[in-house]
Amino acid sequence: MTAVTDALALACTAAGLLAVALAGMTGGRWRAGLMFGLDLWVAAALLRLSGAPDLRAVAAAAAVITARRLVEVRRLGG
Repeated sequence: MTAVTDALALACTAAGLLAVALAGMTGGRWRAGLMFGLDLWVAAALLRLSGAPDLRAVAAAAAVITARRLVEVRRLGG
């Protein structure tokens, strides 16, 4: 089961990088791409936590979620 969740987490991470890169190249939509990429990275972090969580996985998930929330607050202007 851990191999499956690791593979899915890797796929979410790669898809997030691709989303940010594509949004940056299309011009003017990088914020939307960043938000979508961060959503995929949160999914990847949560998938990693579903395996065998350790303190590094918890810290990484917390960092990604915090970054996503900060970008969201900044995007909404508050």
